[in-house]
Amino acid sequence: MSAWTVSKTHVDVLVRGLIEAGGYFHRGVWQEVTDANATEVGQMLWRENFRSVNSRYNERKNTPPYTYLHPDQFIITSRTWGNTQYLEPQSHINPAVLAKQVSCYDYQSCEHDAYEKSRAHSVVQALAGSLLGSVKGYDEAPWGV
Repeated sequence: MSAWTVSKTHVDVLVRGLIEAGGYFHRGVWQEVTDANATEVGQMLWRENFRSVNSRYNERKNTPPYTYLHPDQFIITSRTWGNTQYLEPQSHINPAVLAKQVSCYDYQSCEHDAYEKSRAHSVVQALAGSLLGSVKGYDEAPWGV
């Protein structure tokens, strides 16, 4: 398996998804994510990705400093989000873009033994779970068939 370091914008998209989700659970404790701690969370995610690539290729590259920047180019405006109707248009990260970035990040960041216990892995699981709820018709679909 190969791995590469994701871009800063990639991390911005993940962090924006976390802000919209409100946070994530890690080891049973809720970790709130807001604009106030977005840079810290993004730095953690990028560091985990660098750790993976360093482990895969036996390198020692340092993670660059990270500062969260709202990823405007991946935002959509609509009157619905999942099954929720809004009276005013709401801006959200494009769920398809977010889903693809979550999958890519997970693939690029899993190259070391401690990944599955990391905060970054908890983020991936939380975002993947929240994206299921944004699929149109999810709430009405049968639980089992």
